[in-house]
Amino acid sequence: MIKLIVDSPSCVDYNYAKEHNISVVNLNVELDGITQKEGFECDWTDYFNRLKTSKNFPKTSLPSPEDFLKLYNETFNLDSSAQIIVVTISASLSGTVNSARIAKDMTSHPDQIFVIDSGECAQSELILIEEIVNMIENDNKSAKEIAEVARRFAITTFFISSLDRVVIYWPIFSLDIRSGFSHNTMLVFFRPFSAAGITTWVGCPVFFIAVVSGRAIMLGL
Repeated sequence: MIKLIVDSPSCVDYNYAKEHNISVVNLNVELDGITQKEGFECDWTDYFNRLKTSKNFPKTSLPSPEDFLKLYNETFNLDSSAQIIVVTISASLSGTVNSARIAKDMTSHPDQIFVIDSGECAQSELILIEEIVNMIENDNKSAKEIAEVARRFAITTFFISSLDRVVIYWPIFSLDIRSGFSHNTMLVFFRPFSAAGITTWVGCPVFFIAVVSGRAIMLGL
């Protein structure tokens, strides 16, 4: 059995999580001295109603290692041979991935747990999760193999509203996008606007353009 655990910043839908047996570890949200679990979108009504009238700025805090450990132990109690894949919000935005890793080392089966820093949050993280679910359910791969594939895609994803501005692209050499990482990129030229009849061209290094589930995105190679 391969168990998938994600965090609440992924915005995974309640019904989707239930359908695919995904467990969600919630971040904490604090407003006006009241702390609550982030939960699913369907749980946010009360929070947003309070946010409308609050004069305070909301705060968030990461889940504890114990939050992950509880799910790890529940999984292994059901199946000691289970493999667990954990996907978290980007380490540059939260320490959630560290909690997942600490909890991993607290179990008696650390070699059966694969923690993935998505490098993303929200819909971009969800795209990675959906691809992992597809591999779990349709590919004859181990959790380790799936994690290796997922990590190759777990780099920055850019959403673009329309492809009609893309004029031409040309593969270029590897370019250092983020400190410590080097990715194969493409040079994509955009024609964002025209001023006084003169077209302004902009060239910028971005990732490979693809369409996933009808959404235009730019993915790293």
